[in-house]
Amino acid sequence: QIFATGGGAYKFEKDIVDKLQISWCKCDELDTLMKGLCYISKLNSKECFYYEEPQNDANPNKHPFVFDIKHPFLLVNIGSGISILHVESESSYRRITGT
Repeated sequence: QIFATGGGAYKFEKDIVDKLQISWCKCDELDTLMKGLCYISKLNSKECFYYEEPQNDANPNKHPFVFDIKHPFLLVNIGSGISILHVESESSYRRITGT
């Protein structure tokens, strides 16, 4: 079984199912993004990070992002388009803008 997201999940479904004769499952891209982010952050706490606003542009401070959601944050997903999500919890988020 193949899981796919985004426009390609629709665009390539017929060709892949017909040629490879496999099961195809289209998944919501943003739900999958959030589930993946939660999984990665629990698997390796240093995998997610952010840069603090630098005092010196040549040397920004990199910090691990602790995914405990004490405060809402913005999540930016960049692919063939861009989605900006306002995340309040692992299960509560909304797309606020994008292309």
